[in-house]
Amino acid sequence: MNRSSRDRALPCSGGSDRWDRGPAGEIITTEFFWLQELPPPLGNGEFAVWMGNGWTTRPCRVWTGTSWVQKPIRFWSGAAWLLA
Repeated sequence: MNRSSRDRALPCSGGSDRWDRGPAGEIITTEFFWLQELPPPLGNGEFAVWMGNGWTTRPCRVWTGTSWVQKPIRFWSGAAWLLA
């Protein structure tokens, strides 16, 4: 059933909803917006994995159909491809 475009009752609301209040909201906000310890800067084509007590770097491996091949991780900066 479609809502009329003139209907003032919106299906959801934003701003200061109750989800961001209290201890549960603090945990969700911290995890969602990454206010915790960030991974270290890389630059060698590896990615960072959280191991429970710290960040560790791992190489990226890609399955080619017959074997695993190690590949560097690259991202587009808007001007050039850079190693992650």
